[in-house]
Amino acid sequence: QRECLLAGGDDYELVFTAPPGVDVTAAFGSAGLRAPILIGECAGDVAERTLEGRSLSITGWSHSFS
Repeated sequence: QRECLLAGGDDYELVFTAPPGVDVTAAFGSAGLRAPILIGECAGDVAERTLEGRSLSITGWSHSFS
């Protein structure tokens, strides 16, 4: 199910990044929002794609801007 969330549609506010050490849960709570679900970390290697310790294939829409 999480794989579909990462590549399955127009959920523009679904995936985001935050710097290490930022208490995102507290920030969401103070704004009256439900706590986010941590799905991973940014890796130094752009080719590294894993989800819950398993290799993750490249999916989703590839935009071309020309």
